[in-house]
Amino acid sequence: MNTKIGLIMAIFLLGIALATSVFAFEFEKSELKAIGLIPDTGENMTPLIRKAIDRLKREGGGKLVLEPGRYDFWPEGASEEFLYVSNNDSGVNWKVFDLSEVENIEIDGQGAELIMHGKVSPFVVRGSRSIAIKNLAIDWEVPFHSEGDVVAVDPDGRYMDLRILEGFSYRVEDGCFYHTGSGVDNVGVKVLLEYNVERKESEFQAPDNWLGRGSCKAEELEPGLVRFSPKNGVKKPYPIVGNRMLVMQVERYCSAIFIDASEDIEMENIAIYHSGSMGVIGQLSGNISLRGVKVIPREGSSRMVSTQVDATHFVNCYGDIVYEDCRFSNHIDDAINVHGTYTPIREIVSDRSVTVERVHFQQVGVQWFRPGDRVSLTYSETMNIYHEGVVEKVEPIDAKLMTVTFKEPLPQSMRLGDVLDNETTQPNVVMRGCYVGKNRARGTLFKIKGKVLIEDNVFHSSGSAIQIRGGVDGWYESGPVCDITIRKNRFENCKYGVWGDSVIDILTVVPRGSKTKSEEPYHKNILIENNLFETFDGYIVHAFRAADIRFENNTIRKTETYPNFREVRNPVGLLHAPGFSESGNRVEGFEFEAIAGGLIKSD
Repeated sequence: MNTKIGLIMAIFLLGIALATSVFAFEFEKSELKAIGLIPDTGENMTPLIRKAIDRLKREGGGKLVLEPGRYDFWPEGASEEFLYVSNNDSGVNWKVFDLSEVENIEIDGQGAELIMHGKVSPFVVRGSRSIAIKNLAIDWEVPFHSEGDVVAVDPDGRYMDLRILEGFSYRVEDGCFYHTGSGVDNVGVKVLLEYNVERKESEFQAPDNWLGRGSCKAEELEPGLVRFSPKNGVKKPYPIVGNRMLVMQVERYCSAIFIDASEDIEMENIAIYHSGSMGVIGQLSGNISLRGVKVIPREGSSRMVSTQVDATHFVNCYGDIVYEDCRFSNHIDDAINVHGTYTPIREIVSDRSVTVERVHFQQVGVQWFRPGDRVSLTYSETMNIYHEGVVEKVEPIDAKLMTVTFKEPLPQSMRLGDVLDNETTQPNVVMRGCYVGKNRARGTLFKIKGKVLIEDNVFHSSGSAIQIRGGVDGWYESGPVCDITIRKNRFENCKYGVWGDSVIDILTVVPRGSKTKSEEPYHKNILIENNLFETFDGYIVHAFRAADIRFENNTIRKTETYPNFREVRNPVGLLHAPGFSESGNRVEGFEFEAIAGGLIKSD
């Protein structure tokens, strides 16, 4: 009896302990002051944050609560590590909040603003579990890119003159433009992109002026006034004098939050105003949530642009990825991109082993396969899956090549160039109550076999609001979508830019030069229901090789917000899309021939 009573008391006391404190250790305010970790000093907090996190590691986890205010961080005192970061430039990272190989840690900023200086990575989470980051803002004192107002454009398109705004840092030397923001000397211009200053978004149908290092001559006419002369001229239509121009850097580094090989990661009430690359990038990780995360320009700032590329990006992840009540605006690529990675076969080593290549230079070094993973083989010529197997062993050769050995023999029909895709790293995604708008390119991209739910969101994307795709183009991002529901969303005048073909794009990408005539569906089970499409254009869905699309109870309403730039006879364009059905849809202000017809192209 005494033993039973003792056991009951132990369970009771354990319950009280868990209810009162989730963490084994939490810093006292006096401790933070003692080490100098206090706001608004203007001093470098990097070594102090490192000291605090080291203490959490020694305690086996815990909670760090910052006092509200501003904290400044420089590379000096940061931990250094060479990191392979998918879809980014790999290299040495100077980590500020280094949350590597830890468990059960919460960072609560209580509204603190973390201001970065130089080439630093604010948060790096690697090989960790149960990490929470909440209630803080991340920004850089000086951005990595530049922005300028258009003051003159040559009538023949030979040059444009920009007045660089205050708050951006640059220099011109020997005809080259150098981004010197945050102490980084980065030569070259990747893109010049025009923005409408009244709408604070990319100009209607404005194209990317793709340049690259060395292909655009720069001349400083006077301090703050720079003439850009692209090698092949300014792309038409020429920018409007008085509009804003993004001058984008070439490199992708210094994402705000990098998550690698980690599980159970929570991000809540975080504002990311800028980064040298992405807002959040995650790879090989599972069960990640973003609630109340914002990637936007700082309110009251003169900046038109937030992050340099995607707001969020997840590669070869698993479990559940959840977005709730997030806001993504004015970033220079997609708000959400969730995908796997195709690796083509370069050598058939044996009947069970193949050597595969990480093709894109910004995907090298990442371990896409692990023993026990279930992997599919796909004919690259047609993008049709023909085999699945289980990995027994992975042997890296170098950053690009690795040999993958399977438990069972591979089919004799296998050919060089066919691609492997990891079936184990196919997460489920929920996107609910979010806003995506005023960004360059597409709104969201989904290229996964897990279940995807997109509901109660608002989209105002310059390109397609939702793009479902996969294939073996330059990025080799897999793969087919098998179960996606798009419902109760509001699409506000999307596709006012040049990216994508329709509001919802469903694409299958075969290799350039492929002569395949395959009509086999690549994507399947796509439900689009109870959405409001407010559109000046009318082209809502563009689907190629996708089966069982249901388009039900949607409203398509004409607006006059932008001028129409093409003839649209049917809001839904289909090619090789068996099983399509539509019912209960309402059309206001358009006279379509029918709901569904043949594909049209943006150009």
